[in-house]
Amino acid sequence: MFESLSTSEITGIAAFFVASGALLVAYWQYSISKTQARDLHAQNQYVGYLKLAFDNPKYSLASYPEGSPRYYEFYRTRDEYIRYEFYVSNLIFAVEQILELADWNQTWEDTVVDQLKYHAIYLDSYAFPEGHTDKRLLKMREKAIELYLKDGGKLDRHYEN
Repeated sequence: MFESLSTSEITGIAAFFVASGALLVAYWQYSISKTQARDLHAQNQYVGYLKLAFDNPKYSLASYPEGSPRYYEFYRTRDEYIRYEFYVSNLIFAVEQILELADWNQTWEDTVVDQLKYHAIYLDSYAFPEGHTDKRLLKMREKAIELYLKDGGKLDRHYEN
C-alpha cells in the first residue's frame, strides 16, 4: 500500500497526523485551563464571602450561640436587618456562583451547608426568598437547618413579625 506513495505524499500524511495530534493536545489543554479558571473563579467568590464574614462578625454567625442567637439582637432594627439581608444575599450569590462554576463535589457541598447553618434562623424564616434561588441551594438549606437543630439551635417563629 505504501510502496505506491511518493516520499512527499508520505510526508504529507505524516504531517496530517502530527497536526491532528497537536490539535487534540491543544484542545485538551484548553479544556483543562477553562475548568481550572472556573474553579479558581468559584474559589475567589468564596474567599470574597469569607472576607465579608471576617469584616462583619456580628452577621457571620447570626444563628449562634444557640441559646441566644445574635439574629434576635438586630432583626427588629430596620437598618441592621437590611444590612444583614444584604450580607446573606452575598452568601447566596457566592453559593450560586460556586454551583454554576465549580467542579461540584461533596467538599463544596459540606462547606456551603456549614456556612448556611450559621444563618438557619433567617433561612427558615418567611423573609428568605425561596423563588430566587437554585433548587440545589434549597436542598442544602434544608440540610443546614437540620444541622443547626442537631447543634441544639431552636427555630422559634414567635420572634418574627
